[in-house]
Amino acid sequence: MNSWETRIERLWRAPASRPIQPLLTINLDFTCGVWSAARSNWLVTASENRRLAGVPYTLAVHPGERPPPAIDLIITVSVNRVRPRCTILVDRFRTVPSEAMDTV
Repeated sequence: MNSWETRIERLWRAPASRPIQPLLTINLDFTCGVWSAARSNWLVTASENRRLAGVPYTLAVHPGERPPPAIDLIITVSVNRVRPRCTILVDRFRTVPSEAMDTV
């Protein structure tokens, strides 16, 4: 490994591995107020795509976020609790995806 090599470059060069059981985490956090009008559509779309993919999932809800509508939810927890076990992450433009790379 070169000292200038980024974390993304190390992941790109690493051998591919397949999880035994995929776990999708959908991170719901519209607390920053950006695109809040799209919240419901974003959540329904993410949930529907998860259903079509046929993988188990967890809905991670920010503590400051209002409860989601009753859709096909399995469990609601903080993203920090589920991120180490998650194999697929759906998030918006926040820091969670880059933080998740630290657990790889």
